[in-house]
Amino acid sequence: MVLLLTVFLGSYVAGLSGHEPLLFFGLGVVLLALELIFFHTAGFLGAIGLALMLGALVWTMADLWPGEPLATAWTADAFVRPLLNLGGGLAITAVLLTAILRWLPRGWVWDRLILGASVGGSRRRRPARSAMPSGWPP
Repeated sequence: MVLLLTVFLGSYVAGLSGHEPLLFFGLGVVLLALELIFFHTAGFLGAIGLALMLGALVWTMADLWPGEPLATAWTADAFVRPLLNLGGGLAITAVLLTAILRWLPRGWVWDRLILGASVGGSRRRRPARSAMPSGWPP
């Protein structure tokens, strides 16, 4: 059974050759989702996931071609331009996010997002301390 899985799964895995950045990005998304949904106090899964996602973006932008010698392809020069592009994109995102957060609470968009008036109903009052049984609240 293991040999059959090796034969049939091997051809499937061979078809994924060349898609490593996409696989790393997907793994980063999965780790980040696990961090946010299940293990939100750990922190290391989110950090690893974010690092995988950013690394996959840099890897995708790098000018690496199959068949090139490793000494030529994997130099630091191949990653300078992608790192500059990623840093510039993150800087522009930070500036725009800061501008939106400064502008949004004062604009008409915020008024449409936030409920201005309260919905009908009454608020229950908490009974006086003397009316509570001893030891309440626990």
